[in-house]
Amino acid sequence: MPDAPGFATGLMAVWRGAQLLHRPGIRPYVLAPLAVNFGVFVIGTLLVYRFLADLVAQWLPPDLAWLGYLLLPLIALAVMLAGFFSFSLVANLLATPFNGALSSAVLRELRGAVGAVPAPGLLEELRLGLMGELGKSLYLLKLTLPALLILVVPLVNALGALVWALLGAWVLSLEYLDCVLGIQARPFPVALQVAREHRGMALGLGAGLAVLTAIPVLNFLAMPIGVAAATVLYDEHLRASPGGH
Repeated sequence: MPDAPGFATGLMAVWRGAQLLHRPGIRPYVLAPLAVNFGVFVIGTLLVYRFLADLVAQWLPPDLAWLGYLLLPLIALAVMLAGFFSFSLVANLLATPFNGALSSAVLRELRGAVGAVPAPGLLEELRLGLMGELGKSLYLLKLTLPALLILVVPLVNALGALVWALLGAWVLSLEYLDCVLGIQARPFPVALQVAREHRGMALGLGAGLAVLTAIPVLNFLAMPIGVAAATVLYDEHLRASPGGH
């Protein structure tokens, strides 16, 4: 009897998903999620940068205005690093129909055209995407509050970095597992149940994507790679779960 898929399986799926993106049957579906991710990040960064630039100009007295030229590049860097995570909800919501098409293309590549699962209609996919993002946001809020408390409790706060790393990996895995199940009209609670049943594999997937998301430039590929990786895991290991076919 083969071993149950674990952390290493999820981690390797990120590499396997990246390798799939260059295949001719998948490549056209990568461009739209990539463009959405890049566009949301650039526009969001420019807006936040402009807002912060105005604040710096207001805070600094006229004789220290030159200091703004030194501070703004540092602010821009901080915004870029923060933006990799803070803009992801908007990017994933806008890219919902494109991510669904990409996941379907990966399934066709893995199973063949006969075995592929048809995607739901556009309106249904958008509805599921919106409900999924709202569900994930509420779920993340419930997890974040206890994690914040850990940071302020003496002695226990030494575990803060580990807790936040696990939280980030878990949320990223839910993001992309929900995308794959969403194209089969399965709501977010199903993705949550599937992830809980395969916790080690889900954390491996999320950990690989978290590392990718934290690397500038490569971050823009995190969305299509995440969709492809989660689709591989679904096809090979999760089809017997509640969202499976």
